[in-house]
Amino acid sequence: MSSENEEAPVGGRWKEYTQESWTRTSIVGGTGGTGFVQDERMNDPSVDWMNSKDSRQEFFNNLEQQYTYFCYGEKDYEACQKRADFLITFRQRYQDGKDEYKSCCDKYGSPGCCFNLSKMIIHDEGLKKNDLKDLDVSEYWSLFEKSCFAGEYPRSKQQHDFKSEACLAISDAINQKLRRTIASGATGRLLREFPARYLEKSFTTKLVQNIKENCERACSHQFQSCNFLGAAMLNKRVGEAFGIPFNPKEGISLMDRACTGSGPGLGQKISCDNLAKIYKRGAEALGIRKDIGKTLDYERKAFLMTSPGMEEVAMKNMPKAGQLIS
Repeated sequence: MSSENEEAPVGGRWKEYTQESWTRTSIVGGTGGTGFVQDERMNDPSVDWMNSKDSRQEFFNNLEQQYTYFCYGEKDYEACQKRADFLITFRQRYQDGKDEYKSCCDKYGSPGCCFNLSKMIIHDEGLKKNDLKDLDVSEYWSLFEKSCFAGEYPRSKQQHDFKSEACLAISDAINQKLRRTIASGATGRLLREFPARYLEKSFTTKLVQNIKENCERACSHQFQSCNFLGAAMLNKRVGEAFGIPFNPKEGISLMDRACTGSGPGLGQKISCDNLAKIYKRGAEALGIRKDIGKTLDYERKAFLMTSPGMEEVAMKNMPKAGQLIS
């Protein structure tokens, strides 16, 4: 384990741990790939962690200690992120959690820590002043940029989830700037003051490449990414701004993919709605004829993403009485 001179304490709690005996933690074994031994009680199904306040407190203490060990002892960025999540959600130690996100983002540059830090900045400043006039907007966008353009994380879908969300947030800001639909007020300021270089071709080319990769990757914003690309290929103005060629055929294909998603009710409703409108009225400029059949099909898919539609899907998948679920 690194000394305090090598590893600055974060949020105060880590300093408390380094001053105490490591025998109180649920994981031992040190660093450098020597392994660890987990507290048997943590994996014992017979232990009812919900039966008393003391039991719940013991469970959460063990959980925090594990996150702390893997974050600082094993240099695991996701453990640092989980530790920050834990401090904020369960301990309600917001400044400690924010400090942990910052330490993790500065040291590892992981999308999860950087993206969540951007939200903490807004949350923190928002509590102080509703107009956010003291907020460093450049820092806010730099965290989104760092998240979007982070490296590959083969073992972590979660990190790619944050990457894809950050990329879409940047593209949405650029799009609103072009359409001049930015709202007034405090939140509008975040969109009005994003870096001017985001409009440069070198930046948008790199951004679009990341969004294309996210469209092909199993991440939480996969189909939103496909929808963005498809819509840009059908809109010359947006396409030109992002350096995306006008390609109606490919655009329709991408929007269809976004609409279909990973199954009934699991796609992008906006894609289905737009495709239904396109086929309902036709679009000669795009080489698309009216097609009532496709219109009804896309309207049906869009319906399955509404509350009544999701209820319908759920009831169809409900097992019958006595049916075993494998």
